[in-house]
Amino acid sequence: QMDVLRADKEQAEGVAATLKEELRHAHDEVTRLGHTLGKFELHQEEAQKHAALQQAELEDREVRIANMEESIFVLEDEVEQHRAVKLHDNLTISDLESYVEKLEGQNHNLQREIKLLQRRHQEEAAQWRQFQADLQTAVVVANRVREQVEGELGTLQRRLREAQERNEGQGKELEEARRRG
Repeated sequence: QMDVLRADKEQAEGVAATLKEELRHAHDEVTRLGHTLGKFELHQEEAQKHAALQQAELEDREVRIANMEESIFVLEDEVEQHRAVKLHDNLTISDLESYVEKLEGQNHNLQREIKLLQRRHQEEAAQWRQFQADLQTAVVVANRVREQVEGELGTLQRRLREAQERNEGQGKELEEARRRG
C-alpha cells in the first residue's frame, strides 16, 4: 500500500507541475494580448492625427481658393473700370489680365488639388473606418481570448489546489503508513 501511495503522490506532483506550466503559459498569453492591444491603440492615435492634419490642409486650401476667387473678382472689376474710363494704359491692362489669367490658372490647379485631396481623404476615411472595424473586431477577439484564458486560468488554479490538497492528504497517509509500518 505504501508503494501505491508513493506512486499516487508522484503522479499528483506530476499533475501539479503540468498545471503550473499551463498556468505560466496562460499568464504569458494574457501579457502578449495586452501588448498587442496597446500597439493597436497607438496605431489608432497616429491615424487620427494624420487625418486631422489632412483635414487642416484641405481647409487651408479651400480658404486660399476663396481668397483667390475674391481677388479675381476684384481684379476683373478693376479691368472693367479701366476700360469704362477708357484709360489708354494698355500695359497696365495687359499686366492685370495676365495676373488674372495666372490667378485663374492657380485657381484651376488648386481646385484640381482639392479634388485629389478630397478623393484621398475619402479613401483614407474609408480605410480608417475599416481599420476601426478591424481594431474593434481584434479587441472583441482579444477580450474573448482573455476571458477564455482567465476561465482556463481559474480552472487550472482550482485543479492545482485540488492536486496539492490530494498530495498533502496522500503525504499524510504515507507518513501514517510509515509510522505504522
